[in-house]
Amino acid sequence: MIAIVEDDRDIRNLIKLALEKEGFKAVTFSSGEEFLMYPKLSSIDLLILDIMLKNLDGFQVLDILRQEGFNFPVLVLTALGEEEDKEKGFNYGADDYLVKPFSIKELILRVKALLRRVSQDKEVYNLGKIKFFPKKAMIIDFQGKELFLTPKESKILEMIIKKDIALKENILKEVWGSLEYARTLDVHIRHIRQKLESYGIKIITLKGIGYKLKIEEEKNGN
Repeated sequence: MIAIVEDDRDIRNLIKLALEKEGFKAVTFSSGEEFLMYPKLSSIDLLILDIMLKNLDGFQVLDILRQEGFNFPVLVLTALGEEEDKEKGFNYGADDYLVKPFSIKELILRVKALLRRVSQDKEVYNLGKIKFFPKKAMIIDFQGKELFLTPKESKILEMIIKKDIALKENILKEVWGSLEYARTLDVHIRHIRQKLESYGIKIITLKGIGYKLKIEEEKNGN
């Protein structure tokens, strides 16, 4: 899914139609606030972001996304073409920068290039009844149902999957950069457990040490 955040309705619709003509799915937003409230942010594969938005500008939106751990590629699309503007965009975490007026053909080429780069970095873990995609913070079950985690939940789960025993100290350092968030980690572990329990996947706490993953095998009635 490609998200378009642009306050000019004509430009917004033009981009959406061009993307859909190329076979992409696209969703549009007229403001940064509207986009940040989207309940499926983790489903976004790429964001096309205008900078000169009312209230919350594009730089602020980009800063919030990166601080929250959302790492999907961002293509900045703006009339601000000065070198310092471009530098600011890249410093905030933009992956590409296109100045208005722009060519739709060039926009599509840049979108495809960014998505190719992302596709080369995709990981998937098969866990019993589910597939876990850490880069998208998404779980897909055997019926095709999608379940989304927060970026921090996704990082924690990935660390637990990768190790026989994921040390609590290492998780705290990697996710929060501090050992002072132990109670916050406990809350995140509880939320992950709630999302996984119906699939027979358990996170076992090793008191004072860390966590390990346990996948319950289906009982064969034959």
